Formats: sequence, C-alpha cells, structure tokens
Amino acid sequence: MIALPSLLMAVLAASTEAPPVAASTLLSALASGDLPAARATLADDVVIMDETAGNPAASSLEAFERYVRGCEREDLTWDVDAVDPQRAAVSASWSCPSRPAAQAFIWSVGPRIVHIQFGWAPAR
Repeated sequence: MIALPSLLMAVLAASTEAPPVAASTLLSALASGDLPAARATLADDVVIMDETAGNPAASSLEAFERYVRGCEREDLTWDVDAVDPQRAAVSASWSCPSRPAAQAFIWSVGPRIVHIQFGWAPAR
C-alpha cells in the first residue's frame, strides 16, 4: 500500500518536470504567430509590462509578440511554488538576429497566465 504523502510527493515531483502548461501553450502560440491561442491562455486580469523604454509600462500581448518575433528561444526555466503548486514562475530568453537578446518572466496560476514582464536589457 502506498502512503498518501508519498503519492502526493510523487505527483508534485512529476508536475515540476515540465514547464507549466499555460506558459508552454503561450510560448508555442507566440512562436507560431497564433495570437488567438496565446490570448486564450491569459487570465481576465492579466498584467503585461514592457520595460524596453527603460522603465515598466503597461503593455499588450501584441507588443510581447512583436518583441519576440523573429527570435529563437534559447532557454526556459521555471519554478513551481512549494506551498501552492498551481502557481509557477517561468523565465524565457531568446536570441535575436537583429537586436540584443530578448528576455521575459511569465507567472501563471493554474491554467492561466497572470503576469508577463519583458523588455529589460540582458545582464552582462
């Protein structure tokens, strides 16, 4: 017989082996230029912040899509909240042929994206 805590730990461990579904779906949709599919991942009250001008400003999904258009995703890391496994933070980076590298942080809760922040200068 498997103890419930052991089973719960196995489920939590398995859930952190892959990036959160909401973030994966968002990034795949953006890579293919499918804005309706990307928009379907967003929470109704999503916050999107653009820092390309040097300080955070409210932005849009379309601006984020333009920011990563033509770039190749290089890295994707994520952390799942230990207390609430429905909450996750994702960090993504892209190499871009015509400008400096692109970076974004994406926060999700369950099946929805609640915050996207992009556009700051890469660390040197």
